[in-house]
Amino acid sequence: MIRTIPELPYRRVLCAVDGTWDSPDSEHLVVHACVVPGEFVLVMRGVDAGGIAELRRAAVAQPRSSIERVAATLRPRPPQVVVTAGCPRTALADLAGHYGADLVVVETGGRSRLGHALFGSVAQEVMARAPCDVLAVAVPVVPP
Repeated sequence: MIRTIPELPYRRVLCAVDGTWDSPDSEHLVVHACVVPGEFVLVMRGVDAGGIAELRRAAVAQPRSSIERVAATLRPRPPQVVVTAGCPRTALADLAGHYGADLVVVETGGRSRLGHALFGSVAQEVMARAPCDVLAVAVPVVPP
């Protein structure tokens, strides 16, 4: 989805998928947003802001090393890896605005049709919310 026709090559690309690239004129940031399972219920049950913050730190720490390992294999190596707590649907668009991204790359297609119907699409939400262009990369569904 292109919001405006770019006059120059993309300067900052926020990549929410695994992959490689070879554009020497672009800065690529690898990002991952993760949720605290049941966070809303925990808040409703009275868990205070400090407890939620601790759960968010734990949720971010768990995938960080594996994401940094993958990012280290990419060429050119991304200058920054961002792992944050939050719903990917909104967090990726927010990160695009925060970092001034010209393009967000997200994957789509990794969920069954039923899963898509029940949970929606992160790519669709990012396309609707991101302040910049969005490239949705189709990933085939692998049968169980």
